[in-house]
Amino acid sequence: MNKLIHSINSNILFVSNADYLKPNGGGVQWCTNEYLKMMEASNLNISICSYSSDMNLFSRVKRRLLPQPFKGIVPKSAISEIISITRARKISFIALNNTEACSLASQIREIDKQIKILFLSHGAEIVDLVNQIRIDPKSISRLKRSPHWIGRTLRDEIYQRQSLDGAICISKEDVQFERWLGSRNTLFIPRSIHINLLPNRAKKHRMGIVSTLDHVPNRSGIIELANAMTNSNIQIRLVGGPTSIGEKLASLFKSIYYCGRLSDSDLKIEASTWRAFANPIFCQARGASTKVATALGWGIPVLTTPQGARGYEWDTEALPLASSPKDLARLVQMVVSDNCRSTWRDRTLHVASLAPSIDAQASLFRDFLSKF
Repeated sequence: MNKLIHSINSNILFVSNADYLKPNGGGVQWCTNEYLKMMEASNLNISICSYSSDMNLFSRVKRRLLPQPFKGIVPKSAISEIISITRARKISFIALNNTEACSLASQIREIDKQIKILFLSHGAEIVDLVNQIRIDPKSISRLKRSPHWIGRTLRDEIYQRQSLDGAICISKEDVQFERWLGSRNTLFIPRSIHINLLPNRAKKHRMGIVSTLDHVPNRSGIIELANAMTNSNIQIRLVGGPTSIGEKLASLFKSIYYCGRLSDSDLKIEASTWRAFANPIFCQARGASTKVATALGWGIPVLTTPQGARGYEWDTEALPLASSPKDLARLVQMVVSDNCRSTWRDRTLHVASLAPSIDAQASLFRDFLSKF
């Protein structure tokens, strides 16, 4: 009991790129802020050390001429600031947010052998790299698909884990990746969901996809689903950028209507007309799809795969998961053509209700800290 009380009252230093701390943005910002809310609910004394990517002329030239994974992004001054805060505020835990901050772990460990270092994972970098090389190698530079770059990325991620005391993961799959890379203590914390129902103005034969279109697993999944829906009468309303990719997809598939990039308010208006929200992921991607939480909270049926639902508590009896593009196309056809819209909304809200609250996430986190 005393150990648990000590952990709850411990001082923790949250280290992150300043861009990730912004209230608005994509999945990285969403996940970063959820980590912070969880820590705040844990009654910890939180200090924040934020940094901006190193834009020093020498660093920029070095990144261009001698690029290496995880090198030259975090400014050298970050380490001295971290150590200074740690000593001044008697920090017990340092939480490194995302992979670039995790690259600091070995340097911190060399200076302080006693401090507990945690990794707040958004997914292992090597996972995205493997998917890019396997699915669309031309989407990345020749250097980044070279054996040298792949090997250095994997080696560096393994070395980083040797200096960690624990890793917090946002999906069960990421727990396995962390163990594979050498993390000794891991914890999966399911994603939270904020209920904010949209007006139900759903139009028949209409479904939506929100996607970062230059992310290879996303773009590949959309193409696979569109190919499987060639003979369908359902319109896929596609939101996201870059615009050039969205327009190209719309030109290739008659079923795709490209809405462009939408503001949050315009997206809500558009999404209220959808019978379903699809997340067509057919490979083992990193992290979790944060847009799934948004759609579930809006009350829109989310139709996806086990890979697309990673990171969430799920009931497949309420919202089935598809195993292939053809299965997902059949599921979309069934839900979008069904006249029982209220039934599907009820099923969606049931799945959303399975998500832990921030307080429940905090309880899992406190229990994890009490082990150290």
